[in-house]
Amino acid sequence: MESYWFFCFSYLNITSLRADDAGLYVCEAKNSAGSAKHGALLHIRGPPHVKPMPARRLVSGRDEELRCRVSGHPINEITWQKDGENSLRSVLESLLGRESTTSDVTGRL
Repeated sequence: MESYWFFCFSYLNITSLRADDAGLYVCEAKNSAGSAKHGALLHIRGPPHVKPMPARRLVSGRDEELRCRVSGHPINEITWQKDGENSLRSVLESLLGRESTTSDVTGRL
Protein backbone atom coordinates (compact mmCIF):
# COMPACT_ATOMS: atom_id res chain seq x y z
CA MET A 1 0.00 0.00 0.00
CA GLU A 2 1.43 3.32 -1.02
CA SER A 3 0.80 6.44 0.97
CA TYR A 4 0.62 9.86 -0.54
CA TRP A 5 1.14 13.20 1.12
CA PHE A 6 -0.56 16.18 -0.41
CA PHE A 7 0.77 19.58 0.50
CA CYS A 8 -1.32 22.66 0.26
CA PHE A 9 -0.57 26.18 1.34
CA SER A 10 -2.75 28.66 3.11
CA TYR A 11 -1.93 32.35 3.17
CA LEU A 12 -3.06 35.10 5.50
CA ASN A 13 -2.63 38.46 3.81
CA ILE A 14 -2.41 41.45 6.12
CA THR A 15 -2.54 44.75 4.28
CA SER A 16 -1.24 48.01 5.72
CA LEU A 17 0.33 46.46 8.83
CA ARG A 18 -0.03 48.41 12.05
CA ALA A 19 1.77 47.94 15.35
CA ASP A 20 -1.40 46.56 16.97
CA ASP A 21 -1.49 43.74 14.38
CA ALA A 22 1.41 42.15 16.29
CA GLY A 23 0.67 39.06 18.33
CA LEU A 24 0.43 35.28 18.20
CA TYR A 25 -0.90 33.91 14.91
CA VAL A 26 -1.90 30.23 14.75
CA CYS A 27 -2.54 28.14 11.64
CA GLU A 28 -4.60 24.98 12.24
CA ALA A 29 -5.39 22.20 9.78
CA LYS A 30 -8.15 19.66 10.44
CA ASN A 31 -9.51 16.58 8.77
CA SER A 32 -11.26 13.34 9.78
CA ALA A 33 -7.95 11.92 11.08
CA GLY A 34 -7.28 14.78 13.49
CA SER A 35 -5.74 18.21 13.59
CA ALA A 36 -2.38 19.96 13.74
CA LYS A 37 -1.46 23.55 14.46
CA HIS A 38 1.53 25.80 14.76
CA GLY A 39 1.80 29.37 15.95
CA ALA A 40 4.33 32.15 15.67
CA LEU A 41 4.71 35.57 17.23
CA LEU A 42 4.58 38.42 14.76
CA HIS A 43 6.71 41.39 15.86
CA ILE A 44 6.03 44.64 14.01
CA ARG A 45 8.34 47.59 14.33
CA GLY A 46 6.21 50.62 14.80
CA PRO A 47 5.21 53.42 17.10
CA PRO A 48 3.62 52.60 20.44
CA HIS A 49 -0.14 52.31 20.72
CA VAL A 50 -1.99 52.25 24.05
CA LYS A 51 -5.44 50.68 24.11
CA PRO A 52 -7.99 52.71 26.09
CA MET A 53 -8.61 51.63 29.67
CA PRO A 54 -12.22 51.46 30.81
CA ALA A 55 -13.43 53.66 33.66
CA ARG A 56 -13.83 51.66 36.87
CA ARG A 57 -15.48 52.16 40.25
CA LEU A 58 -13.33 50.72 43.02
CA VAL A 59 -13.81 50.17 46.74
CA SER A 60 -11.50 51.90 49.21
CA GLY A 61 -9.30 49.56 51.26
CA ARG A 62 -9.10 46.81 48.64
CA ASP A 63 -6.14 45.86 46.48
CA GLU A 64 -6.79 46.57 42.81
CA GLU A 65 -4.86 46.18 39.59
CA LEU A 66 -4.91 48.49 36.58
CA ARG A 67 -3.80 47.02 33.26
CA CYS A 68 -2.29 48.96 30.40
CA ARG A 69 -2.28 47.06 27.10
CA VAL A 70 0.48 48.41 24.87
CA SER A 71 1.55 47.38 21.37
CA GLY A 72 4.44 48.42 19.15
CA HIS A 73 7.98 47.20 18.85
CA PRO A 74 10.25 47.84 20.53
CA ILE A 75 8.71 49.35 23.67
CA ASN A 76 11.42 50.55 26.04
CA GLU A 77 9.43 52.15 28.82
CA ILE A 78 5.94 52.67 30.16
CA THR A 79 5.26 55.50 32.58
CA TRP A 80 2.15 55.73 34.75
CA GLN A 81 0.76 59.08 35.82
CA LYS A 82 -1.90 60.09 38.29
CA ASP A 83 -3.41 63.56 37.87
CA GLY A 84 -0.67 64.49 35.40
CA GLU A 85 2.29 63.58 37.65
CA ASN A 86 4.60 60.57 37.36
CA SER A 87 3.70 58.24 40.18
CA LEU A 88 4.92 54.87 38.93
CA ARG A 89 7.52 53.78 36.39
CA SER A 90 7.20 50.31 34.88
CA VAL A 91 10.00 48.34 33.31
CA LEU A 92 8.86 45.99 30.56
CA GLU A 93 9.38 42.25 30.48
CA SER A 94 11.52 42.74 27.36
CA LEU A 95 14.08 44.62 29.47
CA LEU A 96 14.22 41.61 31.80
CA GLY A 97 15.17 39.29 28.96
CA ARG A 98 11.81 38.33 27.44
CA GLU A 99 10.80 40.02 24.17
CA SER A 100 7.19 41.09 23.95
CA THR A 101 5.23 43.07 21.41
CA THR A 102 2.12 43.33 23.50
CA SER A 103 2.56 43.60 27.22
CA ASP A 104 0.19 43.81 30.13
CA VAL A 105 2.20 45.81 32.60
CA THR A 106 0.73 46.16 36.05
CA GLY A 107 1.79 48.34 38.91
CA ARG A 108 0.69 49.66 42.26
CA LEU A 109 -0.13 53.33 42.71
